[in-house]
Amino acid sequence: MVLRTPARVRPSDARYRRPRGQRRQDAAVARRRGVRVVASRRGLSTPRPGRTHHADLRGPGQRRRADHREPRHPRRELLRPRAHPRGSPRCGLDRRRRRPRMGLDPRRRVVRGRLRPVRHRRVGRRVPPRRDPGGRRMRIVIDALGAPAESGGMRVHAEELIRTWTEVFPADELIVLGYSWLEDSFRGVEGVEVVTAKGKAARYTGQIFWTAQVFRRRHADALLSLSTIVSPFVPSDRTACFIHDWRHRLNPAEFGRAQRLYRRLWQLSIRRAGTTFAISEKTRRETERFARPARLVVAENGDDHARRWGVERIVDQGTPTILTFGHFASKRPELVIDAVSVLRRGGEDHRLVVLGAKGDYREELRTKAEVESVSDLVEFPGFVTDDTLHRSVSSASVLALVSSDEGYGMPVVEGAYFGVPTVVTADSGLVEIHGDRVVPAEATGESVASAILRARESGPERGADAHPWSDTVRTVRDSLRARARTTMRGE
Repeated sequence: MVLRTPARVRPSDARYRRPRGQRRQDAAVARRRGVRVVASRRGLSTPRPGRTHHADLRGPGQRRRADHREPRHPRRELLRPRAHPRGSPRCGLDRRRRRPRMGLDPRRRVVRGRLRPVRHRRVGRRVPPRRDPGGRRMRIVIDALGAPAESGGMRVHAEELIRTWTEVFPADELIVLGYSWLEDSFRGVEGVEVVTAKGKAARYTGQIFWTAQVFRRRHADALLSLSTIVSPFVPSDRTACFIHDWRHRLNPAEFGRAQRLYRRLWQLSIRRAGTTFAISEKTRRETERFARPARLVVAENGDDHARRWGVERIVDQGTPTILTFGHFASKRPELVIDAVSVLRRGGEDHRLVVLGAKGDYREELRTKAEVESVSDLVEFPGFVTDDTLHRSVSSASVLALVSSDEGYGMPVVEGAYFGVPTVVTADSGLVEIHGDRVVPAEATGESVASAILRARESGPERGADAHPWSDTVRTVRDSLRARARTTMRGE
């Protein structure tokens, strides 16, 4: 008795497939029972005990019964021998199975359970060829999520850098990710596309994931973050970030725990970024002290952005006005309130305007002014419009920037453009940055009051030591282009 099991005709029950050693044992048992076992292409074949194999009962010329064929499995049909080039790790035979390695047939794919031919073309939108970054045009994704509307100097830095970029390099394409104020500022500006985020909470996840997604979809040449956090999902040679200050390391008591944890990521971001731009020499030295950047370049802020304001210097002949800022506790407006109290006791009244203070902090400052008996001289308008800010700076007698630490100090150059002197504290680092353009004082009310009187007597010349924003933009773009061209040579 001979029972032959063809190689391609097997019961559909998956339990019939037993290990090779078990099949050999079954063959030995069959031989002892007088059943002849025939070796097929897939090894020793024996019928399943207790079941008749209909494929062996067909007569000459009869067709094989379809209901006993092995079902066509799409995945199994895709397994076909693939020819590999010589020297490939897949070249030759599989040592375990002694047969050619199997691979997916690139000419077929499974669509709804059926095999369909695959056309030899790219599925989806065609990827445009990469432009030469060394040419005239570049496509830059700018991450402005670190510059909300009430961020002060960060907002000025973002707005002036982008606007000057469009003036100096009009052929470049800028894709700006930020907030609604950017959309209002650059509406109708050619070459700038603003993609707005929904809420400030998008900053923390958007800087990591959203910027990388836009970078890939737009096939950009570089990703430039105007803050210190840059996405790690973009090749480092294509990324750059700005570092503005290291206040959380110099004065950690001014920050909460969540802010310190967030700023701790700065060091990791700077180490991975292809280029780190420092906004001043002071920031550069601090960055070398607290971090290990791969490439550090000084791109100093410009000081000519006040030319866009469209206002003229207004000298008030009445009570002298002191303008200071309180949108952060590090600005220390309470020192200026103490100075106004000292000046009143000396017989000279000065009107004080504190911009940016809000909430509980404003109420604390208001209470302090009442205690010092100068509440009639101090005003707290909070955040004001750009036009109000421009008129306030141009008409002030003295600017007081008495922060605990500053990376650059935008009010200093804005006041210098209109000839308004600025009083700063010695521990803020602004004397190191601006030199003779500021009047230094100690962090006490008496010293600040004395510096205010000295500043009124001798103010800086209007527009002295101008450093245009166009130089900043050229420094940034040249660095991005050099890194992009180096990467293309490496590829």
